[in-house]
Amino acid sequence: DAVKVQANKPVRVSTGASPSSPDAGSSERFNEGVVSGISPTDAGNIINTVSTIPGGVMVGGGLSMLGANSSSNLTTLNGMAMSGGSLPRAARVDTRVTGATFDATRGGFSGANIDVRLGAGSRNYQNRSVFTTFDGTALQATDAVGRALGVTNTNWRASAGMDGEAVRNALTYNIAVDASRNTRIRPDLLGADPLAYELSGVAVDSVQRVRALAAQNGLPLTFGGVSSGVRRDALSAVARLDDTRDTARTHSLVLYVNESRADNEGIGALSAPSVGSERLDRAAGAQWALGRYSGPGFSHYRNSRLNVSSTLARTTPFNDRPAVDVLVRTLADATANDAGIAALSLGGRGLDESTSQRSTGEASHEEWRNFKGRRHQVKAIVWGRVDGMEQQGGAMTNGRYAFASLGDFAANRPSSYSRTLSNPDRRGESWNSAAAVSHTYNPSRFLTLLYGLPLEGNRRVTTPRRNETRERSLGVNPGGV
Repeated sequence: DAVKVQANKPVRVSTGASPSSPDAGSSERFNEGVVSGISPTDAGNIINTVSTIPGGVMVGGGLSMLGANSSSNLTTLNGMAMSGGSLPRAARVDTRVTGATFDATRGGFSGANIDVRLGAGSRNYQNRSVFTTFDGTALQATDAVGRALGVTNTNWRASAGMDGEAVRNALTYNIAVDASRNTRIRPDLLGADPLAYELSGVAVDSVQRVRALAAQNGLPLTFGGVSSGVRRDALSAVARLDDTRDTARTHSLVLYVNESRADNEGIGALSAPSVGSERLDRAAGAQWALGRYSGPGFSHYRNSRLNVSSTLARTTPFNDRPAVDVLVRTLADATANDAGIAALSLGGRGLDESTSQRSTGEASHEEWRNFKGRRHQVKAIVWGRVDGMEQQGGAMTNGRYAFASLGDFAANRPSSYSRTLSNPDRRGESWNSAAAVSHTYNPSRFLTLLYGLPLEGNRRVTTPRRNETRERSLGVNPGGV
């Protein structure tokens, strides 16, 4: 008799979601080429990019998904934690926002997962792209109020990207770099437009008198090295290198860095230039990934990844003098019952230099396996992450004087004085680990069942010098269908 032998053809494992094939059991959207809704000066900013994706609500702190606070979000680059907040405009990336998922192997967020995917360089084409943007004050229109408050600014930005093969059949690259500068006038207590004082509710003669009193008391309103305007410089770069010598084994290295510098932080129409400070923000990271296909038809895939990143935020006052606040009436009619009170800021900032550093180390190993074609797919992951934080300075160590009136300031009769005598450094560490397995059952093109089991734990230590607190937790949560 005739003998019939039937088998399922092995199917290569698919490890990445795309706009045309999203992950099963996930509520997510990709950015779909909507770039006209973002200003060229903001292109590359991750928060501004996800604001064009339906399903989320933009709040003051960022993206809110299903009413969750933006602090519950997780921003990742190629699936690993990312410390930076922007990428070069010319970088060839896709952005995916996941609000909820039943996949037990994905976690780390309770709000939204914003995953930025930097693809490998093309093996067939050499791609080049250059973007330049210039927006000068002569190209902007505003009224007298806007000019007095320094609304108009000069902004230029340049971004370049390229990808392709660096070594034929051996190495591909995807590199992008971005630089920008934003400048504007600084309305301050020393020489702002009189309309700026009027809009703040302070009479011009009060400003003139406090200038004269400051000179009589030997209190300088500005110092050498303080710029005459407000300036912000930013630089970002990202690069990806891929080893393509073996199609069954992949090696990739991703590097990125963001840095921005701003001066005259906190200066307003009622503040002297001496009150300002400089601000430095820096983020850098590196990712390494090793993947290997095996089994019949490459139906088995292993992927090991390692990620390290760090951030630095530093605020440096222009001087180390005490802060001086002088209270004045905000109405010309000092006898009015509804007259308000405004504070004129002189002297220094009062604060010492503050530094905040954060570092992250993350490692994971994932395995995918297809059975009976793609009818059954099993995915397992082992993941661990260590976070460290250190904060120094930022206290009112130089002191703050408060004067209840111009008369008290003229008589050198402060109503209060405050100062921080001791400000211990703060350090904290957090360890998180998880292991999970999920099974996807695809009986047909129209039906997919997903279920899994995660095991997770965390330990957190915060040490403000002598005091120490510790927290530990371990939990098992079943997945969904």
